[in-house]
Amino acid sequence: MDGHFEGTPPPVIQYVDKLAGFREGKGAPGDTVYIFFDPRCPYCRAAYNGTRTHVRQGATIKWIPVALLGRREPTPDGKYLDQKGMRLSATILQNGDPAFLERVLGRKEPIETAPAGATVNNLLDNEKMMTLLFQASPDSGDAGVPAALYLDHRTGIARLTTGLSEQVIREDILGKP
Repeated sequence: MDGHFEGTPPPVIQYVDKLAGFREGKGAPGDTVYIFFDPRCPYCRAAYNGTRTHVRQGATIKWIPVALLGRREPTPDGKYLDQKGMRLSATILQNGDPAFLERVLGRKEPIETAPAGATVNNLLDNEKMMTLLFQASPDSGDAGVPAALYLDHRTGIARLTTGLSEQVIREDILGKP
């Protein structure tokens, strides 16, 4: 992501930019790293904590929550959802305050909020898109979190990668802090 992207980002970047999540920074879609995460994932927490310097230095990251890691239970409308993951993700999405992202993801505080109907739909849309991205990117391996979608400024191609808890992967995308 060295430099600033000029031009129109690919449609996949434009679509993911519209998913429900929490944006840090003011970069355009082509200059944003989109990270899919589950608030209970220790690797996601390591990725979040490892990006703090990058964000302070001006990087733009949009954190897109999914609820993948827990046990799915039936809901009255016949959906099978990870209720705890939904409640933790709802805390981040429905409060809109960076302190909640820090507390729930960065510090693993178990702050749960009952998800509104629209929030549940947003989280399901996030999960569907993440699944589609992995299906379209067989070189990315098995679907998992944290996963980052970003525009490779060297090639102009959208890339999906995992392993963001590793400093070398974060530095490959965001540069050295």
